[in-house]
Amino acid sequence: TKQQFTPLLQEYERQVNEGKLLFDPLQQRAAKKLTRLQLALREYDHAAFLERLELLERLEEEEKEQQKQRQCSSDEGSSSGSGGSSSSNHPPQTSSDVKSKTSEAAAAAVEQKTASTASASGVSSNIPIPRGFYIYGDVGTGKSLL
Repeated sequence: TKQQFTPLLQEYERQVNEGKLLFDPLQQRAAKKLTRLQLALREYDHAAFLERLELLERLEEEEKEQQKQRQCSSDEGSSSGSGGSSSSNHPPQTSSDVKSKTSEAAAAAVEQKTASTASASGVSSNIPIPRGFYIYGDVGTGKSLL
């Protein structure tokens, strides 16, 4: 037997009108917020959220792997150069300079790839997740009901 859905605000107001609860504007406000949460949860699809999250993680892993491959191929290309001498006027880079620039570039590439792929495929990294909140108030105002 499926229970009939009653919005929390409607139940709160019914019990206040019947004298079972004392009216409290803060509890009424909480009932309104909880009703919005209640309605959001009725429409919320956690499976779809997990699928989108998995897709984003997969895209990030692919980008990291591609970045690694690019880094390996550039390392191989630079080691087969002209004995380490530099033909440009720039000072030689230290290993920490290269690592820093590489990690910054990788982070930017992952962010850009994720954003462009996500927007192209309709996937958002800012997937709205319903949030709850803390309820307080005097005795008899409906906290337990809410």
